Amino acid sequence: MNLKTSCKVVVIKNPNVTKAEDLVGWRGNVDSSKQDVPFGKSPMCAKLIADGKIANLQDMPSYFAKEVSKLVNDKGISTLQAWEDGLKYAAGPEDFATKDTTVNFWETLFWGGHNEAYKWANKGYKVVLSNPDYLYFDFPNEVHPAERGYYWATRFNDTRKVFAFAPENIQQNAETSVDRDGNSFTAKAEQPVAKFHGISGQQWSETVRTDAQYEYMVYPRIFSVAERAWHKGGFELDYVQGREFSGDTDFVNKDLLQQEWNNFANLIGQRQLEKLEAHNVEYRLSVPGAIIADGVLEANVDLPGLPIQYSTDGKNWLSYDQANKPKVSGKIYLRTSSFDGTRFSRVTTIN
Repeated sequence: MNLKTSCKVVVIKNPNVTKAEDLVGWRGNVDSSKQDVPFGKSPMCAKLIADGKIANLQDMPSYFAKEVSKLVNDKGISTLQAWEDGLKYAAGPEDFATKDTTVNFWETLFWGGHNEAYKWANKGYKVVLSNPDYLYFDFPNEVHPAERGYYWATRFNDTRKVFAFAPENIQQNAETSVDRDGNSFTAKAEQPVAKFHGISGQQWSETVRTDAQYEYMVYPRIFSVAERAWHKGGFELDYVQGREFSGDTDFVNKDLLQQEWNNFANLIGQRQLEKLEAHNVEYRLSVPGAIIADGVLEANVDLPGLPIQYSTDGKNWLSYDQANKPKVSGKIYLRTSSFDGTRFSRVTTIN
């Protein structure tokens, strides 16, 4: 039996829209500014304002944090820790019942966070640097459509970028990295020097569905966070108030930074990754880089030690040997392999 199907497309013209600019200009009938504070419709919140306990709805998060600090303090806990959003309308740590108040600071450096972090520390807060443009792991490892992650704060956070983060002189990072659009930015040390309480790496997991996805985003980048948290690199400069950094300055010893990165990358690639593998951690396998020079395949990878493979057809794979570089021609496929040969990186090609 033959079945015939047909479909009919009906276009309904909106009589109220006649121009393209009308379509673009319309933004809906809901005042989004009123939706940004949904608790504003709460009778209890309105009563707080009427009773003079808070001045306006902006004070609500800090009021909540203050009340929580009382509960925490009553339980004998001396420290309240919160993200800066919930504390920013308080006058300072003295507004909270706990002995210490720790804040996770998450503003991007290129949007002024390089100075705001010091303001928080100078107020007396214990500041934990959690800057998304260096310490968030829900951003891609590299700029490529096949890499998982958001891009609102940075286009990439690879292991080397995190390693190069200077947490005790955060203006310095303007000389060694770029903003989310890949452009240079300027950071001037306008605040008095202050010590930060620590740094933390974040993996926001709303798009993570499996353990493998989580481990791919966290490892090996988390090793760079640990290195910067516990060891001050030789390339990290002391804070000098008034000093300005940008892509055009030359305060940072880039050669020393590269040397320290090379040492660290070799330790990760030749020691730590195989240990992760032994514990069934599905870390990210770096994609190799390569050129064909005079018919010879020159390939490497950012974490030396990872096995590199190449293919002329994308199906049959051969091990790449740095000591015996193969002669090739045409399109070449490349990837890295886990040490046990069961997992592979994303495939890249060169001609």
